[in-house]
Amino acid sequence: MRFPKPPIDEARLQKTFDVWWPSLEEEYRKILADHAEPKPLDTSHENNIASALAQIIYELGQQRQLKRRCKIQCSRPWKPERTDHAGASGSRDG
Repeated sequence: MRFPKPPIDEARLQKTFDVWWPSLEEEYRKILADHAEPKPLDTSHENNIASALAQIIYELGQQRQLKRRCKIQCSRPWKPERTDHAGASGSRDG
């Protein structure tokens, strides 16, 4: 049958603690550093990219509208504007 070990006297316990605490504390700090909350990312470049994309999309939409307008206007036959500057007789042939 085994008997429990006698308690460690306080002086020996303090000496053991003093020897091992610096090593334990160093390991503890490493663990905290490894699991620390990550720093917030700098998202200013993402905002710049999003802004640039929004501008490009807007401009593409504008170009699309201009193409539609041009297509509609270009599909109509061209008719010169009539002016009344043909002279006193009203005829261009003279």
